[in-house]
Formats: sequence, C-alpha cells, structure tokens
Amino acid sequence: NVKLSLARFAHAPLAIKTGSDQTGFADRISNAVLHDIDTIVLAAGSVNTATRVREWRNRCPHARLILEITSRQEAVDAQRAGADALLAKGHEAGGFVGDATAFILGQQLAASSPLPFYLQGGIGPNTAAAATVLGAAGIVLCQELALSRESPLPDEMKSVLRRTDGSDTICIGAEFDAACRLYVAPKDPAGEALREIADTLMGNSDRRERLVLWRRAVQGVVHQGAPEGRLWPMGQEAALATRWSGGRTTVSEVIENILSGCARNLRHVRLFATSRA
Repeated sequence: NVKLSLARFAHAPLAIKTGSDQTGFADRISNAVLHDIDTIVLAAGSVNTATRVREWRNRCPHARLILEITSRQEAVDAQRAGADALLAKGHEAGGFVGDATAFILGQQLAASSPLPFYLQGGIGPNTAAAATVLGAAGIVLCQELALSRESPLPDEMKSVLRRTDGSDTICIGAEFDAACRLYVAPKDPAGEALREIADTLMGNSDRRERLVLWRRAVQGVVHQGAPEGRLWPMGQEAALATRWSGGRTTVSEVIENILSGCARNLRHVRLFATSRA
C-alpha cells in the first residue's frame, strides 16, 4: 500500500499487475488507491480465473481488467471470465509461458479472439511494427527495460543481463502445460532441484492440484534479487536490455526509440505496398 500510495503523485493513470491467484489482495488496497487504478493485469496461470475476475470487478468496478494469457485456450477462458483485454505473453518471455512465441500467439488471437490484445516477448522496433500490422492494441516492455537508468535491480543482476544472449535461460514444467522460463546461475543446483519437483508432480493425476503445487514450488525458489542460490524469471528478451538501455538510457528514451523505429518501419511498409500497387 505504501508503494501504491505513491501513485497519487503520478500524472498518468495507474496500472497494477498482480498474481492471478493472490486471494484477498484487492481487499488489502485502500479505497483511495483503488480510485486511482485505471488498469489491472492478472498474471497468467490461474486455476481460478473467473473467481479472481469477480473479486477485482467487485472491488474496483471502474478499472479495466487485462488477463495475461500464454495460449489460445487461455484466451478463450479469459473471454468467458469477463476480461476486457488480453496480454499475450510469448514463449520467449520470462516466468510462466506457453509454447507459442509472442508473434505466433498474436496471430492466433487476431484470427480468433474478439478482445483487444497486447504483445509481450522480445519487443523492439521491428516486432512493434509487426504487432501494429497484426492489429495488436499495443506492446508490453518488461526486461527490455531492466538496464534503464531507473531500474531498481541490484548490480549483480545487472551484470548478468549485460552478459546474457538469452540462451542461458531454461524452461521447466512444459510437460504439464505450465512451463516457466528462468535464469539459472552457473553450477547452481536450484534448476535441477526444480526439475525433480516437476518430475515428481507428473505422478499426480489431478491436473488442478498439480498446477497449484507447481506454481507454489516455483514461487518458493524464484527470487527477484541476487541470482546466487535461487532462480530468476528471465526471458530471452533480456538480451535486448543492453541494446535498448545499457544503463545509460531512461525508460522514456527507450520507449521513444522503439516507437520512432516502429513508425519508420511502418512508413517503409506503406511505401513498399504503394510501389507494388
């Protein structure tokens, strides 16, 4: 609530993202802060999507609800639950992901979902332009901003980001449709330990219980701070952090650079289309 209260000093609408199974989180936010919330994003992987949507609808009826999804089926479930929009998170992103890359998932949504959607995963000027042509409502930047001047990450994590090319991430849990992409520090046994948990859970025939236990296991070892001894939800998109910020550029400048590059690409597309007409 302390952090959310800082939103009163902002000059733009406030959006928050919460774990979709964080029961009671909405009730712990003060009414004054709720009044400032314009958009709520519920993270992917919930086993109680409809319940979480109802909770936030009751607590913050004026806000737009965006559900993070990683597959076409999750998009269908989100629509049925009453979501206002979708955040399509591609396979290259960090944390819980599906099989499809952001652009493939976007193509699937453009062809089948009536809801507006945003794309996350390896976003730059080229993919931003492609998302626009596809009909996406917008793009989502995550670890592309991790080396910006405003980044709160500790120095050891920034050092990892400066070295990564995205290949040092692993996906665990895909065998039961709950893959999680993570960074594993060299010689860190945490990755293998999590694989063993996934193998053990495969013996549980109750899919719902299996997903709950898996998400709980992941949350128990994942950490946003220092990489040593724990796993970190890092996507292949982290390799773009050095290119777009590198510690010298602000978030605003990164966004402006990507948008200007996107606009330039779209102009090229229009010129090519005109020349072929």
